[in-house]
Amino acid sequence: MKVDNSPLTGEAIPLLRSDQCTNPDFMESANMAFFGTVVTEGRGKGIVLKTGSKTVLGEIALEVAGDKK
Repeated sequence: MKVDNSPLTGEAIPLLRSDQCTNPDFMESANMAFFGTVVTEGRGKGIVLKTGSKTVLGEIALEVAGDKK
């Protein structure tokens, strides 16, 4: 599937996601899709790893608000 990560990265080109871990840094691995992003092509199943303020988008929101809990 392809995912539009522009809400997180500003990158407008959808990125191909796969079922293989491609990088030990989960933020850079091609098997991760994040809350707030949009699947633009294909379909997939996922496992939730973090929720709420623990998500990437939630951590960004806390930093913008000045609350680094």
